[in-house]
Amino acid sequence: MSYSQPDWEYNKILEDSIFNNRIKTCLLYSETNNRTIPKILINSNERLVLQFDDLNLNPKNYMYKVYHCNYDWSISDLSEIDYSEGFVNNFIENYDFSSLPNVQYVHYEEYIPNKNFNFIKSGNYILSVYDYDSNNPLFNKRFIVYEDIVKINANIHQSSIPRYRKFLHEIDFNVNLNNLEYFNIFSDCKVIIYQNHNWYNSISDLVPSFINDNLLEYDYEYESSFNAGNNFRSFDTRSTRYKGENIEKIFQDSVITFVLKADKPYKSDFFSSISDIDGYYIPDIHERNYPSINSDYVWVNFCLNFNNNFENNKIFIYGGLTNWKLSNNAILYYDKDLNCYENSLLLKQGYYNYSYLIIENDKINNIDGDFFENNQIYNLFFYVHDYNYSYDRVVGFKKINSNSFF
Repeated sequence: MSYSQPDWEYNKILEDSIFNNRIKTCLLYSETNNRTIPKILINSNERLVLQFDDLNLNPKNYMYKVYHCNYDWSISDLSEIDYSEGFVNNFIENYDFSSLPNVQYVHYEEYIPNKNFNFIKSGNYILSVYDYDSNNPLFNKRFIVYEDIVKINANIHQSSIPRYRKFLHEIDFNVNLNNLEYFNIFSDCKVIIYQNHNWYNSISDLVPSFINDNLLEYDYEYESSFNAGNNFRSFDTRSTRYKGENIEKIFQDSVITFVLKADKPYKSDFFSSISDIDGYYIPDIHERNYPSINSDYVWVNFCLNFNNNFENNKIFIYGGLTNWKLSNNAILYYDKDLNCYENSLLLKQGYYNYSYLIIENDKINNIDGDFFENNQIYNLFFYVHDYNYSYDRVVGFKKINSNSFF
């Protein structure tokens, strides 16, 4: 049986995107850990959880399709039967209606793989959800299916460059290819490093600095370094009856509004030691059970007191709550009456992390600075090109934590 679907052509680069303003709280995460980059080990019992809300009380005929991609997230030319078992197009049959909240919605949920679909090839993948009746896409989500073939050893240091020692995390690693077939290391083998869940500042152009038989050494200075950042800020909207963390006021109206305490940029030498949840958010409520359908949607007002003149620059609210992107909906605007940069986002109740990023001279900076003490999670994926089927396999994965060098 065949269905129509959005026509993403071969070689088109796809990314995490939401195309419909009604779609909220769009999440794709590991069934066992909702605070990690979405990935699963092939031929294992691991699954991904897809969930999202539609601010519409009429359930729709929503479907998802899974696309195989090259290492750079361009759609590969693998046919569907080459990378999957079952059907790559499936209806999302699990949904429920919101109960009690002021803002009504339908909550959709699906597990992948499932009885209708499974993977037979590793690689980068795009999950695209669309409306079957209109053939319009709702959103795309990236995830990775990997094999455990090569061994990756990695560690994190302060930068080897003296002037960057306080600001950068340097990652050195090696890859053992004893169990891998390849033709040309420099053209066939790729490594990509992601900081937390950030798809957009990855390092992907490294080549081995030294080769010893089948052991590839990657020992660089600036080329394999990331800005260390600072801990994320947090707020808690799980209760509408009392003020949670970082909440200044709660206004009860047709839609509830949470006003956050006014933020100020941290001092240039200040590292926030307050623990965070790595920029993610967890939809949740205190007063009722089943937060997936009993949580309300509320307005959250952000206020950043900053005296600098940003007439030619842009400040963004950033984190999982903005889909890990610099979203135009999350730009802060100066309010003369409040004497701060402010904006409001419609968010599902829960516990949230966020930060402020600023674009200055075409460079993205964390407004709270960069400190090597900051805890960051780094995800390393190793790719090799398979000439038999002409696709990029993901043959190794390693997660490391910058806490390891304290």
